[in-house]
This record gives sequence, C-alpha cells and structure tokens, in this order.
Amino acid sequence: MAPSEVKHLMKRFYQTEWQGIQFDSFAKLSTDQLADAAFYNAFYRELFKRYGASVIRSGMGLAKDLLMQLGLYRPGQFWGWIRTRSDYHKLMEKARFNSIEDGFITPAEKQNYFIIGR
Repeated sequence: MAPSEVKHLMKRFYQTEWQGIQFDSFAKLSTDQLADAAFYNAFYRELFKRYGASVIRSGMGLAKDLLMQLGLYRPGQFWGWIRTRSDYHKLMEKARFNSIEDGFITPAEKQNYFIIGR
C-alpha cells in the first residue's frame, strides 16, 4: 500500500480536554499544529492550580509502586518530603513512640513541619 493510500485510511483524532480541563480555556486549538511547550506549560499550571499537591502525590505513589514491582525500591525514605502528616504519625507509631506531638513552625517565608515522639 502506498503512503498516500495509508493517509486516507487513518482517522484524525483531536483531544479537547484532559482531567476535566478544557484546552480551549487556556490555548487556541489548531488542527494544523501540535501542542508546543507553551501549551504544556499552560496546561500544567491549570492542573496544579486545580488539583495541587494531590497530583504530585498520586504520581509519586504510582512511581513507587512501579519501582517496587521492579524490585528497585523498598519502602523507606524515598521522596520523604512529600509524606502526609498521617504518614509521619504511622511511622512514629511503628517505631513504638506512644506520645506523639507535631505541628508547624511558621516563619514569614515558609512553613516547617515538626514531629516529636516519646
């Protein structure tokens, strides 16, 4: 089959949204041009504005699961900075700390989480 014949057999498909985000809400859509870096920057800016850290957490969770399946990761301090407050409490309980105190120290520039176990 000649390339010109194959072209006529293929059906074009254009996605107009993903994760509930309409592409035309932040970009001019085109059937002639592929998405460029400006499109992806605008899309991910909107994605993180809507879903925030939960997107990062779920992506990292999938990455951890995949790495565990491949035998390349054992649970521990891997991307530990993204753990939730509940995760830290569970770790402290697993380490047999009965009295746990935690909270946030909030200077003007950023929040810092602390946890103490006895």
